[in-house]
Amino acid sequence: MAAGLLALVGLFGLAYTYMLPVLVGAVISFVLYYPSLWVHRYCRLPFAISIIITILGFCSLIAGFITVIGFLFWHDIVRFIEQIPGLFSKLSRAIEESISRLLPIIEEVETFLISKGLITRSSGDSFIHSLEDQALSFIKNTGEMLFIELSLFLSSLPGMAVGGVIALISAYFFIKEMAALKKVLKPFLGKSLSVHISSLSKAVKFYTWSYVQAQMLLTAITAAIALCGLLILNVSGAPAIAVFAAILDLIPIVGTSLLFIPWIFYCWVSGDMVMMTGLAITQVVITVSRQVLEPKIIGQTLGIHPFITFLIIYISFQSVGVMGVLFSPLLLLTISTLIKAGTIRLIWIYIKKGTIL
Repeated sequence: MAAGLLALVGLFGLAYTYMLPVLVGAVISFVLYYPSLWVHRYCRLPFAISIIITILGFCSLIAGFITVIGFLFWHDIVRFIEQIPGLFSKLSRAIEESISRLLPIIEEVETFLISKGLITRSSGDSFIHSLEDQALSFIKNTGEMLFIELSLFLSSLPGMAVGGVIALISAYFFIKEMAALKKVLKPFLGKSLSVHISSLSKAVKFYTWSYVQAQMLLTAITAAIALCGLLILNVSGAPAIAVFAAILDLIPIVGTSLLFIPWIFYCWVSGDMVMMTGLAITQVVITVSRQVLEPKIIGQTLGIHPFITFLIIYISFQSVGVMGVLFSPLLLLTISTLIKAGTIRLIWIYIKKGTIL
């Protein structure tokens, strides 16, 4: 039995690796199955056409949301993109100026250490040259890394588009054959397991919607805090940056620090202490509010202890890298749903007794 469970976990891992679009299509099918039934019944259309209309409506809803966001913040986004090359050149100059300001201090320290006989002139000069080389290498490597990451992202767009099409096609067939699958599986499942699957389906819908609501609330709070801070600092394009910060806040662990920490560093090396302080305060307020509110809101929604949440996110990151961090909320939601629906208890009973009847 234990070997069977391990084999099941292994099969799920292989499916995740090689059939992720199909798995995403299965998830979409659960979301769109009942809307497709509603269109079929009330519009008196063939079920296949109802499914296509529902999927097109789903895609239109997502595209419409993106279009509205783009329409509202298009000018801010264009202005922000136009400023990026100038920001990088300013950052490079600011780092060079910081190094030039630090060199006299380092030379004074070097002279003092030489006078005390702690180091030699040659070792001090080699240290300064090494420091300059490392700083220039850091700037060069950072630029190359950003260029490589951007190139990899752009090269992955066709694959993502193909994966999205496969997911939608899979969702169509899953929805169309769901009733037939239920009829085929029902004789093998037994009455008690069928009842449990029904309760599990209800739990999935309830906790998924609850989790989405919780994340929407936390994201709205982050956007409001970021917008207030940026408006106080009189930052151009504040609404677009606040929306971008709210989107980044959906990434576990790092969140808005991906935006604000490099920005704070840039303000520090460029000597803009007022902006640096304001951005640091904004980031601290966002982080503290997130840490205070997230365990309460998400914990009440999923019923998982914050430490367990952190542990699962860390294990996911160590296992599959950044993608593990991105998909850890889905894993947390799955674990919570299985616990609340009693599936874990049934699996334990099956391991002990060999049956759940």
